Amino acid sequence: MPARPEYRGRRLSPSYLDFYVAVGGVLLPAFGDPADEEARDIVARLFPRHTVTRVPTLERTKADGNIHCMTQQPAC
Repeated sequence: MPARPEYRGRRLSPSYLDFYVAVGGVLLPAFGDPADEEARDIVARLFPRHTVTRVPTLERTKADGNIHCMTQQPAC
């Protein structure tokens, strides 16, 4: 787990579990945290035929979401 930073007095909840699996690749959140590299290594072992790409998402976490949330259909 990455460290839990604060933003405007509110604790954020960054998580590596909010990754997205696509054909041949995995988009993995990155937070500029020392744990980013270990998370990438773990996901790469779980998906050995996929390319794991880290995406800086700390700003998105400030809005209570992450990669998986951005891939979902919009509310009607």
